[in-house]
Amino acid sequence: MKPAFPVSLGGISPASLLRDQMSFWADRCSDGGGNLGFGRDGSHAECVAVPESAVLPLPKNLGFEEAAGIGVAYITAWAAIVNAAQIQAGETALILGTTGAVGRAAARISHKLGARVIGTVRKASDIPAATFLPVDEPVLVPPVKPE
Repeated sequence: MKPAFPVSLGGISPASLLRDQMSFWADRCSDGGGNLGFGRDGSHAECVAVPESAVLPLPKNLGFEEAAGIGVAYITAWAAIVNAAQIQAGETALILGTTGAVGRAAARISHKLGARVIGTVRKASDIPAATFLPVDEPVLVPPVKPE
């Protein structure tokens, strides 16, 4: 996909509301207004207009700086583990590519939700890294050589 130029980069971003927008969003934000996050291309621009459906309140226990550091890996992992798979405590999550950014996030989220985590790695040297994560059982899956 080629973006139309000019283009502003960025996908998911925490935002501080302009003073004139505070009253509109005050009842929609879990922290009483002021800080929220949005998922839409162009978030690295100085100002961006987003539809209401693209705006989410920041959780009360998550500061603005912490939200800025979440990044796409955790959003992707959350969508897969929580939204799509709806993993529950006591279930088992098989995480492919455990030592990659999304895999690490998925392992941590699954573990936090009480799931048993099986994580695959491509090299034996990656097993300690997977073990450092909350992975209950690392599994070595060597790359398949083309015939």
